[in-house]
Amino acid sequence: MVAKAGKAAKQVRDAEATKTAILDAAEAEFAQYGLNAAKTEEIAAKTGVTKAMIYYYFKSKEDLYVAVLERVFFGRYMDSIQPEELEQLPPEEALEKLIRRQIATDFNYPNLGPIQIHEALQNQGKYYQHVLSSDRAQQVFGIVTRILERGIAEGCFRKLHPQHTIVNIMGACNFYFTAYENMKYLWQGAPLLNPETVEQHAQEVVDLILAGVRNQQTSK
Repeated sequence: MVAKAGKAAKQVRDAEATKTAILDAAEAEFAQYGLNAAKTEEIAAKTGVTKAMIYYYFKSKEDLYVAVLERVFFGRYMDSIQPEELEQLPPEEALEKLIRRQIATDFNYPNLGPIQIHEALQNQGKYYQHVLSSDRAQQVFGIVTRILERGIAEGCFRKLHPQHTIVNIMGACNFYFTAYENMKYLWQGAPLLNPETVEQHAQEVVDLILAGVRNQQTSK
């Protein structure tokens, strides 16, 4: 009985390791090519498994793609942002931490931006809608919205439109990384992706956003 239990546990571990390896390879493939041009043959080759094995874990390329989107949004983005903690902080401190964590996430996980861009251009958000309509995603956006609304109510933020402000924050944080391959020719020779330059960028974004949302009448 003990031997059988040990064998079963090993099979579970091996299955999880295989599934994780497939997701890792798929994330890189989808980040480079998007859903339409990505090839399961390439994912299988990079993982060292057969296409049949991929379809054992994921029914189709589309199912694999959705699994990658969910992992990118929940496993990468949400876990790094830790939005529940932010709701316990004063609004301005919470907003600064949100900005810094989002920039750190984009820096540490360079596949985030390309996957979202490919999804928008190729699929018009068809598959991302599944992720964003989930209860967990709505809960997170609700937390950020409440941080902004709390700042308005307490008088430290000016009157603003929370949804538009969230979009502007995301753009300020993400564009630096999604446009890197173009910007490197604008700032030729600048080490745009070294930690020191990214920290400088983060500070600039924090200063820009906080200056934009701060209630100037109460901060004088």
